[in-house]
Amino acid sequence: MFAHTEKHSDILFFIFYVKRYDLMMACHQIGLGLRHEPELLGDIIIEPVTVNGAYDVKLDAKRVHNDHLVELLRRYSERTSFTDNKERNRSQESFNQIIL
Repeated sequence: MFAHTEKHSDILFFIFYVKRYDLMMACHQIGLGLRHEPELLGDIIIEPVTVNGAYDVKLDAKRVHNDHLVELLRRYSERTSFTDNKERNRSQESFNQIIL
């Protein structure tokens, strides 16, 4: 009887492990833009993440001063990918009012 219970718990552990792994891999693929799940994202399609267009800049652990941070956010918000969306433009105006 004990052996049967032990095998049963091993099987359940394996099933839960596989399901968690499958879920994590699906999340990873969605985040990389390799998998589209309309039930989760609707019509939004995540572009695949590639090295093309990546910045060749080494990350630094220095603290960023507020003035520099605001300037970076302003520059990023002026990118065409941000300005194409009217909702984002309204958010940017709200952001500018709060920051400035």
